[in-house]
Order: sequence, then C-alpha cells, then structure tokens
Amino acid sequence: MISQINIWGVLIAAVFWVLCGTAAQADVTDPNAALKSGWRVCNKAERPVWLAVSIFVRGKWDTKGWIKVQSNKCHRVLSEMTNRYAYYYAETDRISFSGPKKLCGVRARDFALRGVVLGCILGERLGFRELDFKDRKAWTTTLRN
Repeated sequence: MISQINIWGVLIAAVFWVLCGTAAQADVTDPNAALKSGWRVCNKAERPVWLAVSIFVRGKWDTKGWIKVQSNKCHRVLSEMTNRYAYYYAETDRISFSGPKKLCGVRARDFALRGVVLGCILGERLGFRELDFKDRKAWTTTLRN
C-alpha cells in the first residue's frame, strides 16, 4: 500500500508540474523587474522562504510545496493568469505567512496533492492565504518580515 501511495504521489506531482507550467520556471533574479504576465512570489524577508501553492486546474485543486525562495529573489509560480483565485502558504525558520483557508500539506518533505484524496492522512492542514487576481494579467505577491 505504501509503495502504491508513493507511485501515485510521483504521478500526481508530475501532472501538477505539467498542468501548472511551473517545472521550467526559474527564480527571477531581479524582484524589481516588471512582470508582464503570470504570478510570482517575491521574498523581501531576511531569510529564505519555503512556499506552498494551491491552484485550481481542470476541476480540482492542485496543492504543492515546497519551493525555496531566497531572500531578495522571486519565484514565478504561473507563466499565464488562467485562474481567478490561488492560495499560498509560506514560512521561514522563524515566521509564517498564513491565512484562514485550511488546505492539506506535508511539512516534512516535498509534496503534490491533486484534489486532496490522501493529503491530510499523510500531512496536516495548513492555513493558506487567498489571492483574487480578478482579471489581471500579472500579479506579484511580496512577502516581508
């Protein structure tokens, strides 16, 4: 059973990366550079931030973590704005950027969950913040101490 869960976890992670277009996205080196399209998260905190995101893809919520964003760097989460809403949770070794929306995550290791089938059995509910992109073509979320 555990090996089947691990295989499904790998498959779900691969699908998530392909559907969300994040696998090829690298950190944006200049957080002051203009963003023409998509969603990025910039870290203005003093320490590296570990980021988890949740995006609605093909009828289900895909949640994945952990993306390491160094201090004074940005990470491009989406290359195009195809959703109105997205959620994120981030933390450093000292503080967290959390909100009221409880979504499943796994703190101990990288994770990718599609539709939250087994997520909370293997992990825990983390408080995510909601973003409403409305009809914008570009969005930057900035995390500060």
